[in-house]
Amino acid sequence: MIENVTLIGAGNVAHHLGQALHASGIRIAQIYSRNYHKTKELAELVSAEALSEWEQLKPCDLVVIAVSDQAIPEVAALLSRFLPADTLVVHTSGATPSAIIASHFQRYGVLYPPQTFTIGRELDFSETPICIHAGNEEDMLLLEALGKRIAKSVFRIDDMQRRWLHLSAVLVNNFPNHLYTLAEQVLQDHQLPFELLKPLILETARKVQDHSPSLMQTGPAQRGDQATMEAHLRLLEEYPGVMEIYSIISRNIREE
Repeated sequence: MIENVTLIGAGNVAHHLGQALHASGIRIAQIYSRNYHKTKELAELVSAEALSEWEQLKPCDLVVIAVSDQAIPEVAALLSRFLPADTLVVHTSGATPSAIIASHFQRYGVLYPPQTFTIGRELDFSETPICIHAGNEEDMLLLEALGKRIAKSVFRIDDMQRRWLHLSAVLVNNFPNHLYTLAEQVLQDHQLPFELLKPLILETARKVQDHSPSLMQTGPAQRGDQATMEAHLRLLEEYPGVMEIYSIISRNIREE
């Protein structure tokens, strides 16, 4: 059973995951990140020891690497200098193979929450699914039990499945948010508040909770309303980038 955890990182994911683990009764023993100020802030929230040097690391049940994808290989290599090779080490990335850790530790895995995190914004972590992977069944069971302490849903997902999940997460999270940004700019340019679209955004999100998105598609492209689409494109002549996106997405909807 995993009873104490060391966190490497003090950013968005580390903040939310650390607090969720702490609230579930898991002891956050130590926290290390390159920014000691952020490390100390998070450590105070979860009653952990804030580390300023790698040499201060102590053995624990689980080490969670919650840093940028680019930093994971370097962090895994550094950890291997200060912790036993049989330490269970996982990362939280959706796009990084678990083999990155396997080259340094005998026990390795992934604890990936497909969610958008922002420090200071409250989130019911229990509603976020936890996707796990480990190099052996025993560690898989340990991560599964840990996941169930902080989330309602835990899924066993291998490296390739997680890459597809992460790609899909970009499609449904990052891309729509960029479209919100474009819409906000268009509205501001014409003295209209973004608040006018918020009920529409919420209802669109609500509908796909109970139905397939393909069945909920509406709009001029779905109904083949060429006149409306051409009128929109004429309006968008002053926004060539938005016009291109509008054309590509409309064409994809029509071809479904």
